[in-house]
Amino acid sequence: MTVSDEMTCEEFTEMAPAYALAVLDETERTACTRHLAQSGPHRGCEEAVGEARQVTGCLSAAVPARLPSPGLWRAIEARIADDSTGATSPEDVLFSVETR
Repeated sequence: MTVSDEMTCEEFTEMAPAYALAVLDETERTACTRHLAQSGPHRGCEEAVGEARQVTGCLSAAVPARLPSPGLWRAIEARIADDSTGATSPEDVLFSVETR
């Protein structure tokens, strides 16, 4: 789908979970919002986003809120500053932190 294309119901239902979690980029989010605002028959769009929002609510209720430990940012900064990773991009730094 390009920005100028109309989103299909099939495309929307595939993106509904990400839409409900608010993790789409602005272009995708706008396309989803426009799709839902269109009149005419929708093939499962409202249901898909409703189910995804219900799951999102259950997930947020299942994970207790926790404050990060006081040393978290210091540890992150130390790992990023570590030149021994050979990292050249933010993704490289992230993956080197995850594998330690």
